[in-house]
Amino acid sequence: MSQNRRRRFRDSDVYEKLFDEIVELAIKRGLVTGGVLYSDSTHLKASANKNKFDVVRVEVKLVEYLAQLEQAIEQDRAAEGKRELKASQSGPATKEIKVSRSDKDAGYMVREGKPKRFFYLDHRTVDSKHAIITDNHACHAGRGA
Repeated sequence: MSQNRRRRFRDSDVYEKLFDEIVELAIKRGLVTGGVLYSDSTHLKASANKNKFDVVRVEVKLVEYLAQLEQAIEQDRAAEGKRELKASQSGPATKEIKVSRSDKDAGYMVREGKPKRFFYLDHRTVDSKHAIITDNHACHAGRGA
């Protein structure tokens, strides 16, 4: 893809609209049924030097459903006449992450048997009837993506 085209459509949703229109056409023609869908993700190498990064301390945000789960457990314990559990954290937890100097959106991944570097996570959903991709979402890897 040329640099001009890349710059011209950088902040545009034209590709997403085109993709959605093609999926809609496939549904209308019976090529996509939605009966059985498969989802998977893979790591895409980011265009970032793995040795040029800054270490940043970030707050680890509790996922809302975990907070709701803890609340449900407490309600269940109260109904059973059990005492409250001790709080698992006192204040916001933090962790250190590596942030690329050249691609701040990429996430640094460290996994056994995998190369240590900056990646994006590419999530795809495929309809089983004709293996047509029905959804695609890329996000940074290694930061709870």
